[in-house]
Amino acid sequence: MEALVFNYFQQNLVLESLAVDDVKLELITGLDIIPVDILKQGTKKIVQYMMDLFRSPNADPLYRYKLMVVGFAEIGKSTLIDCLFPLRGELFLVEVNGCAWNPYYFELQGNLLKRYPKGMSLSGSASSAPLETVSINKEWTVDEKKEFEQEGVVLAGPAGETREIYAETGSSMKKWIDRFRDIKARGRTHGIDIQDLTLEDENTREYFQGKGRGKLELSVWDFAGQHDYYNNHHHFLSARSLFLVMWNVRDHYISDAEGRLRDDGPSTVRQQRQGKELASLRFWFFSLAFHLPRKITEESDRNYYSIVVVGTHFDQLTVYQQSPEQCEIRKREVEKIAAEYGLQVSSFVEVSCVNELTNIAHLQATISREMLQLKCMGERIPKSYLDIGHLVQANRLEHMRYPVVGMDLFTNKFWNEKIVRNALTLLSMWGMCVLC
Repeated sequence: MEALVFNYFQQNLVLESLAVDDVKLELITGLDIIPVDILKQGTKKIVQYMMDLFRSPNADPLYRYKLMVVGFAEIGKSTLIDCLFPLRGELFLVEVNGCAWNPYYFELQGNLLKRYPKGMSLSGSASSAPLETVSINKEWTVDEKKEFEQEGVVLAGPAGETREIYAETGSSMKKWIDRFRDIKARGRTHGIDIQDLTLEDENTREYFQGKGRGKLELSVWDFAGQHDYYNNHHHFLSARSLFLVMWNVRDHYISDAEGRLRDDGPSTVRQQRQGKELASLRFWFFSLAFHLPRKITEESDRNYYSIVVVGTHFDQLTVYQQSPEQCEIRKREVEKIAAEYGLQVSSFVEVSCVNELTNIAHLQATISREMLQLKCMGERIPKSYLDIGHLVQANRLEHMRYPVVGMDLFTNKFWNEKIVRNALTLLSMWGMCVLC
């Protein structure tokens, strides 16, 4: 492929009114990694992308990936995201009958609120035990009468005690209030909820050592699980993504009239019931197999996307069902279903998003490890493309009620219409926008 690209580049006389004789090929750097979406489109598109890189000599490697969380409704997708990406920062705790406001470092992970000494920084994982950990909605609840009073949060304890937590400003407290509201009464996700987050742990620190940066940028997509949205989801399924395909591990078993899980009964009946309950996995495996490329190039055995199956509600299983032997049986069954659609499950993790947060740390490490070994990591992207991508993101927020904008919004701001179209075409393949 490289020989073909260079040969084409040297022999063609004109490309977009720019003479090739004016370009010194040996002076162009950063062509070692070209987005796979460009490689699939043939030599002409590859050369056009190379020219855009040439016009943007300060192009940097892009360490950004999509984390796409899919599954049926009410399976715990949004809750899992809260566990994987805790909310952290310094807040004030009202103590001594309201007379003292003392600053502490707080971490809200899932339904667990942890308090650490002031000045502590939790980059990656905590280096010391918290001073206090309270479980929201179990031991502690958000006070109904004083809920979010004065831009703060009031928690009521099991023995009638309270915890009043405030931020220095109301604006900085808003994200905490929103998270507490979600824990108290989480509503369904509608459409696709997108968050820009960073992932920093031991895997990323080791990977970026010597690269001058230490963070993996993530665009986290939380897909609504209701059937009404399924016809639109395929527009946003693309490579350079890690897919968390979620299912409820309770679906592997049969529930009796009292809601207790059991795995006995006639084999045929059990298999029919399990086949019905595992429909969520089959649906998403079919969607991914249909819309994602199976094998894009022959040059590397590293994939351009990864599939991690996450089983939720692990805490609701019996002790026997939580055994390693039973976990292995569920894993083999899920892998067998994926293989029916020509897909390979790279990792299988079962988690609990309440109280003990079972296997959440393991899933965090799995996500970073899987992403860092994918082919697309470190692609060279023209800075102009990234600037256009930032404009797309800004207008997504501005036009939430009617998310449609004209092409002139971009062509009026950027000097080259051809680059705008090239960038938007690539960004649409990444799921950032849809060209009509």
